[in-house]
Amino acid sequence: LVVIKLAVLVRVINLSKACIWHDEGFSVMLASRGFLEIWTGSARDVHPPLYYELLHFWSELFGNSVFALRSLSVVAGLGVVALGMIITKKIAGKNTALLAGILLALSPFLVRYSQEARMYGVLGVFLLLAILGVIYIVENPNRWLGYVLYALAVTAGLYTHYFTALAVLAIWLY
Repeated sequence: LVVIKLAVLVRVINLSKACIWHDEGFSVMLASRGFLEIWTGSARDVHPPLYYELLHFWSELFGNSVFALRSLSVVAGLGVVALGMIITKKIAGKNTALLAGILLALSPFLVRYSQEARMYGVLGVFLLLAILGVIYIVENPNRWLGYVLYALAVTAGLYTHYFTALAVLAIWLY
């Protein structure tokens, strides 16, 4: 919990200090449209539509302020920290998981992407869920949870960012 509190602190400080920049503006513009318009609009973009749909529903719940729009990425960034710790604990133990959590909480790269109204933090959650699914499959190949988690996470990832295909390839190669 201390690591998550640290991650929250570094992500919300100055969250709304800077104005929305070009790429974030595109996210906000597309997310302000209806369901079908988001799908057709994202077909003309380089990114698939899931993030814009999530941002659409998020802004319906929390509003359109800079803080509210970026807070979806903050929550996703916290998910990356938590999932990173869970995965590390399964692979390398509790102490290593704590160290990984601190590094993930303070990573300038991850903090930055947790402060933008873009899809990168959400993609991180989906990719880590896919890795967790693979871990469950390796632990018990007869248990269906790992397969379902992997399939859902990869599908969501592919509808969020095409980079998912490379991540899936890396997982398969491993």
